[in-house]
Amino acid sequence: MAEQYREDVPDLDRRRDRAARALGLVPAGLPSEATVLARLVELSRGPVAEACRVIGYEGDPFAPPVRART
Repeated sequence: MAEQYREDVPDLDRRRDRAARALGLVPAGLPSEATVLARLVELSRGPVAEACRVIGYEGDPFAPPVRART
């Protein structure tokens, strides 16, 4: 999937590095895609996800954006 995205946004790495520098981060020190995705999955299941739950107009919570594969 990442490769397909990179086909649509061929300068993704340049954009990422520019954003990192704008935030005062060293691009070489950024975590890998796999590390970021694993952390996103972890956070989507823990207390942070509960605290950041988005409630719809009818009072029902939206489904989490990341689900575990079974």
